[in-house]
Amino acid sequence: MARDERSGTRSTSRVLAAAAALLASLTMTSQAMAQATITVPGTSGDQLIYFYDARTNRVPFLTISNPAGTPVVVEVSFYPANLASRLGEQVYTLPGGGNIVIDPTSSSVAGGAANGNAGLAVVTPIASATDTQAVVPPQPLTGGYTLANTALGAAFGENPYGRLAVGSNGARATAGAEVDGSAVKYQRFTPTALMVPTYFNPQDLAPADQDGNRVVVAAFNDVYGAAFGITALSDDAAALFCDADGFEAAVGSAAVNGVLLSNLQEIAGSTVLSSSGKLFLDVDAGNGNVLGIFAQSLGTFAAGQRMPAVASIPDCPQRTSPTPTPTPTRTPPPTGDGTCPAGGKVDATINLAFDNGGGAINAAGVTTTLSYPAAVSIPGVGADATVIERVTNLTGVGNGIFSAGDNDTNADNVDDQLKVGLITSSNAIAPGAFARVRFDCTAGTALGAVSCSADVSDAVGTDLAGSCSVSFGG
Repeated sequence: MARDERSGTRSTSRVLAAAAALLASLTMTSQAMAQATITVPGTSGDQLIYFYDARTNRVPFLTISNPAGTPVVVEVSFYPANLASRLGEQVYTLPGGGNIVIDPTSSSVAGGAANGNAGLAVVTPIASATDTQAVVPPQPLTGGYTLANTALGAAFGENPYGRLAVGSNGARATAGAEVDGSAVKYQRFTPTALMVPTYFNPQDLAPADQDGNRVVVAAFNDVYGAAFGITALSDDAAALFCDADGFEAAVGSAAVNGVLLSNLQEIAGSTVLSSSGKLFLDVDAGNGNVLGIFAQSLGTFAAGQRMPAVASIPDCPQRTSPTPTPTPTRTPPPTGDGTCPAGGKVDATINLAFDNGGGAINAAGVTTTLSYPAAVSIPGVGADATVIERVTNLTGVGNGIFSAGDNDTNADNVDDQLKVGLITSSNAIAPGAFARVRFDCTAGTALGAVSCSADVSDAVGTDLAGSCSVSFGG
């Protein structure tokens, strides 16, 4: 019996030894897989880089988490968009398993130096609260950030942009080692080309000056020393826009010197972008780093992401003939004599039309634009709650983002255009009744007619050449 127990013990020991060897092998493989350059940042790292925007009507939040069981001291340094010099810095001690939330607009963070600016925040583990020498933390740090636009009431979040500290062999350096720029350096971000995978029609998004779409490209050099720093890198990146069908939509450029805060139309130049598509940037990191961020907002709903790297830029051919644009239809109100009812309110139904291939194709993104006469109105402006409550989703799609915005296109302080949009993660929007809008009107007065146009695409951004019509009394 004792022999069986000893045999079992030896067997267990062999299993544990084998498991330990396998774990060590995996650890060594993981370290060996680290490299001096990577095409896009990771979501964790021995150093974290954040984009922040603390300008008017914008509020950023940064979070840093320490997954190790021992404390880590970090220096958070803030740089303006031109990366000319530091605006300020703040030192924090993160306990083992701890985290912090940072509001760059607060006067308690680097004396409020970042407030009113946009740029990069660099989080570097350092030797101690009094020694700013960059060191390798016990485990890579992680976290997140949120960018909110208070004018739109919209926000999006992302992980920080992380990189490891590596030795001359490309493997991750030992915890506690100094990152001196010689024996140990941070990985560099060196993509050949960056891509915005899909953007929606910029004409249907919120205004670009309110971050309805934003293209952010950061180019910087690493500066090692007693304290780590960054400086601006210049890159004039050629830009190619391809539409949903793979044809050239526009060519332009993105002139980067530090952090470029731009938008789709600004990069496209004189060619007006009027449909969904994708953007490719031919970037050159040189001996420094390049990374990109893209975000877009439909009313109060926003999404953002880091730009993925692609190996090459496709040759999107020019169209041999322009694709005809559906003509907006003006629908007279079929409400008896075409006048406002006695109750002073009238319902308008938006009807959506596109070729669904006999039922085989549905839409994943729809934006309808209604230009309505002065005889009808909606209380509130933009995406106010009083506007949203007047619009009802008739598609039956409940897993998407449904929004509306009321706008003044004539600068006469009277709203005259309503955009109603729906985005879903699947092809689920069918032709037919799309939305119902309840307008105010003056009883007995003529209603007039409403012009309607539609931008319709499937889940991969292919234009479905949609159109729409409006019927009162529905």
